[in-house]
Amino acid sequence: MSSALTFAVAGVLALVAYQVLISLRVARCPSYSSRQKLLQFLLIWFVPFLGALTSHLILYGIKARPRKPDKDFIPEQNVMS
Repeated sequence: MSSALTFAVAGVLALVAYQVLISLRVARCPSYSSRQKLLQFLLIWFVPFLGALTSHLILYGIKARPRKPDKDFIPEQNVMS
């Protein structure tokens, strides 16, 4: 094989591996409904690199959000006597 063909094959394999990785992350995301997951899968696989990158950035944004504070949490009060 020529080096250009080898490079092209490696690029395609890397792209497919990235799309599989992002697809698995979407499948495991508890924040998405079944419909949202389906739409994300369609985006990933019908718009090859940009769809996977978009889904990756959305997943990153979901994980980066701070959690809401627990309403039932009562902090300890340090009383110095």
